[in-house]
Order: sequence, then structure tokens, then C-alpha cells
Amino acid sequence: MHELPPPPADAIDCGTSTVWLANGIVYFQMRVKGRWELEDSERAMAAIRRVSAGTRLPVIIGAGLFTSASTDARRFWGRADVGEGISAMAVVVSSPVASIIVNLFMRLVPMAFPTRIFASLVDAQRWVVTTTSASNATPAPLSP
Repeated sequence: MHELPPPPADAIDCGTSTVWLANGIVYFQMRVKGRWELEDSERAMAAIRRVSAGTRLPVIIGAGLFTSASTDARRFWGRADVGEGISAMAVVVSSPVASIIVNLFMRLVPMAFPTRIFASLVDAQRWVVTTTSASNATPAPLSP
């Protein structure tokens, strides 16, 4: 399984996810095993806004073990106000099944920011740094 880096002590626990900021990238680790609901999305986005402090930043999601998302949860991520705070989103998946689920999720709900799926955290980090380099927020460079 491709885990995100360990969250720091000041990470925000949203119940079904954990959100934190490191090197100009917002990390969002899903911990739900099963269905992702609208309330999960709302809590995670509130935490993303809190750690980004009004700056558009890239987000890397660790998809974890979620197996589905409610219609309202999917629609939430396509809202214009959600897109205002995110410059790019990479989703790190740990299995082919998770990749299929996330890919379907992304096809059903067009996002207001660039979005890609990765099997590797390092590839996701490189992509968000490259993708956001032209935006108003530039994450710190990654170490080789």
C-alpha cells in the first residue's frame, strides 16, 4: 500500500480522514473503510481550508480503503467554491480496484482544477509541484 507521509502532531483529525500541510502541499488521508459521505467531504474541505489559510494549494489524497461515495459526496468536489481553494489534486491509490473507483468518481464529476490518479506518492508529488508552478502557490521543491 502506498501511504502518504506520516501526519504531524498538528494534523487535523476529521473523523474519517486526516488533513495536514507539509512543504506547500495539503495531504488528505482517507481513513474510511467503505462508503464516503457528503459529511466526510465537508469536514475534509473545512480542514483543507484551515491548513491552506486562504491560499490555493495542491492537494494529495491517499484514497485508503474507501469503496464508494454517495452522489452528494461526489457532487461536492465539483462545486465551484471547492475549486477556489485547490490548485491541483492528485489521488494516490493502492490497488487496481481503488483506481477504477477513483477514475469513475472523477469522470462523473468534472472538477474545477487539474486532477490525476497515481500509484506512487513520489509521482503524485512531482506532478502537483509541476502543475502548480504556474499558479499563485508554488510548493517547496521536493528533495531527490
